[in-house]
Amino acid sequence: ARYKNPIIALILIIIFVFICKAIYSGYLEDKARLQKQEQEIQDKKLLVKRYTEAQRDYEDLSKNFFVGDTLLFRKYVQKVARESGVAISSLKSSREDRGFYWEENIKIRARAPYRAFVDFIDGLEKKYIEVEGVDLAREDEVLRIDLDIKGLILKE
Repeated sequence: ARYKNPIIALILIIIFVFICKAIYSGYLEDKARLQKQEQEIQDKKLLVKRYTEAQRDYEDLSKNFFVGDTLLFRKYVQKVARESGVAISSLKSSREDRGFYWEENIKIRARAPYRAFVDFIDGLEKKYIEVEGVDLAREDEVLRIDLDIKGLILKE
């Protein structure tokens, strides 16, 4: 009987330790679950950020490429030539299907002063039009220009 109170106290302490361990392990499980959810949220935020950046990049590229109609490319080339003072005498085009875009090649024969030719090339570069071949010959005060260019037209 004399050890009765210490034994009851020891049993109560042991029960209290098991209860604390159960509560603590529950907290650890909750903490692990919350950390996993927090990581998923961070991953989703990163994915949204990447998507937003990709969308912005696509919109920027769409401004610099032609979308949907291959005739837009030819019209743009003619517009830039007209604005820069290049007189096109011949314009021949061919198109190749590349899956999600078309590749259009244009052969141009034109006449222009040197400065107009430079302005023309500068205007083409604004839309990422690639100059593949240039043949220049001086005729009187102007250049005779044979030019091969390539542009990309994104399909919608």
